[in-house]
Amino acid sequence: MPRNEPVADLSSPGEASPEVRRVARIVKKLRKRLREHREYMEPDETRTRVLLIDPMLCALGWDVLDPTRVRLEHRDNGNNGPTRNKMDYVLVSGGDAPLAVVEAKRLGDWPDDSARRQASGYAVGLGVPYAFLSNGARWEGWEIVRGKKRRETILVGVNVASRAPEEVARKLMRMHRDRFGNPPSSGRQPRGRSVRP
Repeated sequence: MPRNEPVADLSSPGEASPEVRRVARIVKKLRKRLREHREYMEPDETRTRVLLIDPMLCALGWDVLDPTRVRLEHRDNGNNGPTRNKMDYVLVSGGDAPLAVVEAKRLGDWPDDSARRQASGYAVGLGVPYAFLSNGARWEGWEIVRGKKRRETILVGVNVASRAPEEVARKLMRMHRDRFGNPPSSGRQPRGRSVRP
């Protein structure tokens, strides 16, 4: 997990920081959408992305409308040529270096091992140290570390509707863009190749 100066105090049980309170407000809005529009979003990934995933990524500092921060529907042009697979989101550092992939699923698809392998495969293929997965209601993320199982490197795992909004926000803050300013705690530099729009 990135270890630069924290955006919010994740361990403090006291009053939440303004940033955590701001993200908690977004969590409340997304919960309302989940209640009111579940049937509309469940069968469709695009609806899930636009109504649930995009707003949360933006709240966490990943502006999905800014291709210098987030690449949408990214195809890797690696050493073996373009891949058939499109990564839903590639989170990008201040330069062109990719930092993480986010695999999106429709609200009706609960994240499972197949989706986790897919996200991890994209991360490994792109050479980035982090993979995230979401169906809008559930968020999961982990560091890609050779020789370790995914469950040993989990950064976040939270259901947006199952906990108090500030608790959900504190957990999701581990994905905040400002936390990715320094290389991972393992000391290795992000391995990602330059990603251009």
